[in-house]
Amino acid sequence: TLNSRLFLKFLVLASIPFSAQARVRCAPEFNSNLPILSIETFEQQKIGEDDMPGLLMVTDNGATGKLNNSLEPFAPQNIYKIQMHVRGDFSQKFEKKQYLVKLVDDQGHAQPAPLLGFDSFDEWVFSSPVQDKSLMRDPVAYNLAARMSSRWTPKTRHFELIVNCEYRGVYILVEGM
Repeated sequence: TLNSRLFLKFLVLASIPFSAQARVRCAPEFNSNLPILSIETFEQQKIGEDDMPGLLMVTDNGATGKLNNSLEPFAPQNIYKIQMHVRGDFSQKFEKKQYLVKLVDDQGHAQPAPLLGFDSFDEWVFSSPVQDKSLMRDPVAYNLAARMSSRWTPKTRHFELIVNCEYRGVYILVEGM
């Protein structure tokens, strides 16, 4: 029910240390038609190849027609515990990194959940189209492949990413495989 979901979100937010709550609120303020995903890794600033714990906060008012605001993460629609690391070998040299984000429970075990209207997965790719100025190549290719074949292809959706109060730009959410 809605009340139990709100209570659960309150419990998760209440478990965040006060200093971390202040950092979540320090994101630059902007409005967007795209969903806004905010990641907080607390004391660990540099995300590397090793899994790092954190929280993922999703702001997506798409169904309501209301713009998403970057300062909504302290009252988000969805909060998830995560483990994440930088993804890719060649792409690690770019300033705009790609990430593999795993949704986990309190014990660090996989906890599949739907993100941005997609099916439930426990692993999600945050793809940075750093060499694609149109931001469309991968989504169009996946969509075309899905139409041409009966095989499963991942769905994609654009979003804006904030990591530790720093705006990282437009990314593409890719369903887990």
